Amino acid sequence: MERLLATTLVFNVVDLMLTLLVVLGGLAVEANPLMAVLISSSPVAFALVKLGVVSFGVWVLWRARTRRLAAVGSVVIFSAYSGVMLYHVLSVKMVVSHASTLFSI
Repeated sequence: MERLLATTLVFNVVDLMLTLLVVLGGLAVEANPLMAVLISSSPVAFALVKLGVVSFGVWVLWRARTRRLAAVGSVVIFSAYSGVMLYHVLSVKMVVSHASTLFSI
């Protein structure tokens, strides 16, 4: 459980950096409508809220780690962020592929 939660925190930071890169770079839009408003008005506030909410959730799961529901929640949140990481990998692959066709001579 400890590794799942630690990896979830790492995934959250990577997701934050990649989201800021592609959204502020005009390559994508934030899918979460509440966070989309926040990122457009204040990327710093966006980052603080994103890091804070996920960190708080991980902390709650860690504190309740002896309960079965917390273990299930840890697997769920880890799985969700694994899906987000897969999405980012596929998106980067698509952008690189598209860029290489744009700049080939």
